[in-house]
Amino acid sequence: MPGKSPTSRRRSIRGSARLGGLIFGVALLAALLGTSAWIQERYQLTRERVSLEKGFRIGNLPSGEFGKVITFGYDTITAHLLWLRSIQVFGGIYRSSREYAPVLHLFDVITTLEPRMVYAYDFGSMVMGEDSNDTEAALKLLDKGMYANPRRYYRIPFLALFQCAFNDDQYKKAKFYQRMAAKCVDAPDWIEGMGIYLDEKMGLYQIAFEKWCKDWFDSVDSGDELMSDMRRKRARISLERWTLAGINEKIEQFKLDNGRGLHHLRELETAGYLKDYEYISWGRLTQMADLAMQSGESLSGNFAQIIQACTVRGVLPDWVDDPEHGFDLNPDTGEAMKLSVIRQVMGGRLSVMRRELARYLEEHGAYPPRIADVPELVKEDGELKYDEPFSGQWTYDPDTGLLRSDRFPDL
Repeated sequence: MPGKSPTSRRRSIRGSARLGGLIFGVALLAALLGTSAWIQERYQLTRERVSLEKGFRIGNLPSGEFGKVITFGYDTITAHLLWLRSIQVFGGIYRSSREYAPVLHLFDVITTLEPRMVYAYDFGSMVMGEDSNDTEAALKLLDKGMYANPRRYYRIPFLALFQCAFNDDQYKKAKFYQRMAAKCVDAPDWIEGMGIYLDEKMGLYQIAFEKWCKDWFDSVDSGDELMSDMRRKRARISLERWTLAGINEKIEQFKLDNGRGLHHLRELETAGYLKDYEYISWGRLTQMADLAMQSGESLSGNFAQIIQACTVRGVLPDWVDDPEHGFDLNPDTGEAMKLSVIRQVMGGRLSVMRRELARYLEEHGAYPPRIADVPELVKEDGELKYDEPFSGQWTYDPDTGLLRSDRFPDL
């Protein structure tokens, strides 16, 4: 058999070389990728360990007062460098141990070197209050910033207000910080509204109503229709809460004196428990406000006279039966509650009773002659489990199974 020509042998050798080179390249690429992944993983683990270790070393920093001495006047620059480092340390600790003691010390040093660094108080209080769940530590830092910057930056006392009101339900302390924030030169207008919100959370509804009412009158006098409408609505909400609180005090006194709850709200009037009770007539208030606007008189300047003229004594409020704003007895607690809420209570009772009536129909092929014939709706003494919540009566049609309340037949 004749041998291959020199040209064929060269082509065969080049083909083998290309294949070998391709195999080598793929193997090299795989080795490089594997090595890169291993290095990346080791680097990540090492970085987290180093971040944690550096975090604890940061905790060994000298105090801020000593830092002022050794920085030779470069307090602000040092504080900014430490601020950048605090973010890195926080990130490392957040991914690992969640031990924030080094970070807390670091923020104390930073704010001692530069007391005007507002974002350090902001971030530091977040770390302490939100991540570390240490409200007292957060307030300690914010108090430091507030007294180091008297009446300068409203955000510092506002952050303390936030910690007290929304993280710890300390509304009285939050009110203190609200007043401090309101005194700052850069305080926005809505800070005053936060004070009224805190008054309501503390149950000081009369104070909240008077403040909202004054703000409403101010808005009317200045021609601000948008704020006037909003503040008028807020004033009505505060008035309703104040009125309910006052009525419930009278109900509680009635229970103590008579050893039982009320049968209906009007019993407070007939029994003489409202002789010294006062409330503000909302209808009269809005009418007088409208008349003052039409005549061009100042509402704010006549605030005390208007409130006095709208004060009514000795009877239940004139809006007690209003479907949206009125109130009645809650059958479960015996306290006064808004009608809109009690309608929800009655709707729930109707739903349960109607469900049991439908179940009776499935089992017996007809509705029961009386509601009391459904065992699931009757107590051991033979009384219905669910009374009509408004001292009214249930209306029931045994032919159709239709069950309603005679006071609110629309439900």
